[in-house]
Amino acid sequence: MEALGAVENVRGRYRVGAQMFRLGQAWEPVPGILRVARQPLRALSATIRTSTILAVPRRDRVLVAAASIVRAEDVVRLRPGATVPAGMAFVSAPVRTPTSVVVGTVSAVLDSGRSATALREAVGHAARAISAALVS
Repeated sequence: MEALGAVENVRGRYRVGAQMFRLGQAWEPVPGILRVARQPLRALSATIRTSTILAVPRRDRVLVAAASIVRAEDVVRLRPGATVPAGMAFVSAPVRTPTSVVVGTVSAVLDSGRSATALREAVGHAARAISAALVS
């Protein structure tokens, strides 16, 4: 596995190798979704001034597929590939394929003292933009 780049031996300990990292970075829950999600997530975060994610269901968990991080405390918790943390409050809207299948959600971190109602429209707009881009 070391020769294939799947693992690396660093001071007698094995860790994920560069080839496995590259393979992981290429994973997408739906073809093209990461490419089309980046700009709407960034725009949403800039508009509402909080961290946003594209979350996707995978077996018995929900994974962060893409993120636009604004809050320093979210860097580790919301990195792509992480499981969406339990107990964290979000405002979410569905992302749909052209056949209306829900493939994930756009979610914004709901800070204490903020109204979910104020975020709902902006989050919904970003989710619709990503859904529409999946058509092309």
